[in-house]
Amino acid sequence: KHTVENEKVFMRSFGLTRRQAELLEVLRRVYRLDEAAEAMSISRNTARVFLAQMFERTGVRSKVDLLRLANRFA
Repeated sequence: KHTVENEKVFMRSFGLTRRQAELLEVLRRVYRLDEAAEAMSISRNTARVFLAQMFERTGVRSKVDLLRLANRFA
């Protein structure tokens, strides 16, 4: 089960910011980036930048792979 502590371990392991981790958490509930950006009250472009940074830091190339990686820490 996903916990706050597991999220912190994931963030530290890959050097994610709090907002990037928040985006990841929202993407667990809604798949579309537009919906996630709206839920976080950020622009779609900002969400895309956060997602691209997470891809770079984790070495994955898709949202599905990013969520799978994050779920390994849950």
